Amino acid sequence: MDVGCYVSASIALEDFEELYEAILFFSPEKEMEFEFLKARCLFHNVQYQLAKESFRLLLEKMEEEYWKAECYRWLARTLLKLESQEDFRKALEYLEKAQKYYEEKEDYSGLGDILLDFIVAYAHLNNRDKARELYRKAEVYFNKAKDRIGILRLQRKSIIFMEAKLSAPLLVKTAKTWDMLKVPHEKIMCLNNAAVQYIYLQNYDEAKKLLQEAIEESLSTDNFGQVYLNNNMGLVHIMKGNKRLVRKNFQEAKKGKFRFVEQLIVDINQSLYDFSEKGASATASTLKELYEKALKEGEYSYIVPTTINWGLANLEMGKVAEGIKLLESIQDSIHEYNAYELAIWYKVLYNYYNEYHPEKQNSLEQQFGESVNYYLSSHATHPQVAYVTMEYWSDN
Repeated sequence: MDVGCYVSASIALEDFEELYEAILFFSPEKEMEFEFLKARCLFHNVQYQLAKESFRLLLEKMEEEYWKAECYRWLARTLLKLESQEDFRKALEYLEKAQKYYEEKEDYSGLGDILLDFIVAYAHLNNRDKARELYRKAEVYFNKAKDRIGILRLQRKSIIFMEAKLSAPLLVKTAKTWDMLKVPHEKIMCLNNAAVQYIYLQNYDEAKKLLQEAIEESLSTDNFGQVYLNNNMGLVHIMKGNKRLVRKNFQEAKKGKFRFVEQLIVDINQSLYDFSEKGASATASTLKELYEKALKEGEYSYIVPTTINWGLANLEMGKVAEGIKLLESIQDSIHEYNAYELAIWYKVLYNYYNEYHPEKQNSLEQQFGESVNYYLSSHATHPQVAYVTMEYWSDN
């Protein structure tokens, strides 16, 4: 598990159970530790509902405070992989319970680790300001504990709210450190996140180079990260105009282990590629369905792009009122997300208001004009639909 070979870990646990079943039966403490490892394997192999149930059952049996804290923490991590805002709020409750244990022990490394999960929870709950605040706090804890590994794991989360031009080189440097430490899955996750930032910076050659390195590494690590890496490589090929390779990457992405959100993202990008190739009418039903799924998910990082895309499709089909209404519905949340999404959204509304509602145009310009013009000054071209990258926020 420590190097990301989760399929191999599952097989090893099955072999272990077969060999030592009798010993485990007579050693309740060892049996519980073994069950905890099995639950973690379920988590890492994308069997989240089974993992959630396993951690809950273990909590009923655990008496030692350390193991209870670990179960609370991993139960929270499992909930952070599920679909609803209610799951994410429940994860916060479990993290708070785990946090008390580490506070009582004055375990700064443990507290930093807990904050890594809090950061992800608040990001999922659309509260990135709180996530940013906890990032700085976690950094203090890890430095107090002289925990180099904790700092490295924290740096991977810089992608949640740090500017791409700052985060990209930091993530490349972090990936090199993981490589020296011989922890391949952490290296893969950092390379992937760095590539995403280079996609935002429109340095597609650098993004491609990093993704290729990560894909090669993943081949010796149970194909760890193939869903993320191939999704993002597909986007790179779209931006570089390599149409022949786009479908191949998305097909490879779909061979990996999926949770709901990952399936949603690959479907969004596949449908957008079809949208650009075949037009809105041919893809309207899919774009609408993905928009509705994202609304159900409740997380802005999916609602924003799917709303933009469904809005653009409506405009292309001549349903102007519907399209503008969709775009206006995300005005309060769009400033949190990718600059190029803001630019797409702004230009469409700006042109519409310029013709029909000049009073709204002035308000829009005051609120967003400076940010958009700053972005466009250094990005002569950018995608015309809202593609969705895959980043590693949490443990996988």
